[in-house]
Amino acid sequence: MHNTQGQSPRSPPLNRISSTLPRRLFVILLLSLGVYVLLPRLVGVPGTLSAIRQARILPLLAAASCQVASCLSLAYAVHGMLLGLGPGVGFVNVLQVTLASGFASMFLPSLGLSGMAVRARYWREHGYAVETTFLVGTLETLGQGAAHTILLALALLRQQLAGQTAPWRLLPMLLSVILLGSAALALVLSSPRSWRDILLRPLNYLRKHWGRAPTSALALEQRLSNLRRALVALPRPAKVSLLLGSLLRNVANALCLHWTLLAYGQRVPLQQSFISWTVSDFLGALSTLPGGLLVTDTSLSALLAGVGVTLSTAVTVTLTFRLIALWLPRAIGIVAWYILQRRSPEPLW
Repeated sequence: MHNTQGQSPRSPPLNRISSTLPRRLFVILLLSLGVYVLLPRLVGVPGTLSAIRQARILPLLAAASCQVASCLSLAYAVHGMLLGLGPGVGFVNVLQVTLASGFASMFLPSLGLSGMAVRARYWREHGYAVETTFLVGTLETLGQGAAHTILLALALLRQQLAGQTAPWRLLPMLLSVILLGSAALALVLSSPRSWRDILLRPLNYLRKHWGRAPTSALALEQRLSNLRRALVALPRPAKVSLLLGSLLRNVANALCLHWTLLAYGQRVPLQQSFISWTVSDFLGALSTLPGGLLVTDTSLSALLAGVGVTLSTAVTVTLTFRLIALWLPRAIGIVAWYILQRRSPEPLW
């Protein structure tokens, strides 16, 4: 029997002032304040809202359509991997969960693990183990990196053929990160003790949220062995879905930026839109900040200014693009997360 005498009942983590959620919301608030209030003033664009109102509506609608295509492409990639690793999940359900996980990764506690928790919780209902969810998330990240590298190489080649000096040094930077990520995945699946112990922490954190017993190191080693065999036997359609979905997602985001530039009358070469989007998104991902806040915004503004867009216009374009590419999916993700919470007999939070 557990001695509970003298102990007060634990309050839910989301209700404690010292919990991760209030701290995380405070950090996001500060970053958003810096990006959407201070950044325009620092570069001399105090009337950002009035500048945004001058944008042409049709290109902005095209940019929003590209962002919808980006969300669908991500769901297509994840859906293909789930089909290759298990019984499969309906595409609409995958789309709903990926949108909800994007919202959770940014606003709910656990520094990004909340998004993984959303996926693990609702895909568990379809027979997927937690480690399979982690594998799908890792493959999704690697697929994103591979797509970034392919599209960046094509954009640099087109820039070189047009007689311009292409920054080829960016390519090894992306390739090195992909190789490091692949090596880390191989180490985890090979089950060395040090990596297995590191993986146990987030895995048992999720199981604790569900009120389940923690997984032992021996059990995790067996499950990783099964996962390794499943990855080796991953069918070709799943691999094609991963690469094709990642490529379409990146193309859609780059086109979203290109259409946003056109909304402000900025006719930047298409390959430059691809380069600017790829580099800024890559830097934002490396920062590990929620949504790449501040890092993606400042780097994208600088990159656009470097290709001839005036700094004030570059900041306005960046903030508009981020409203479409970052906050629009998060707003839809709130609805998806709420529907999942209401539908599930055991809500995650």
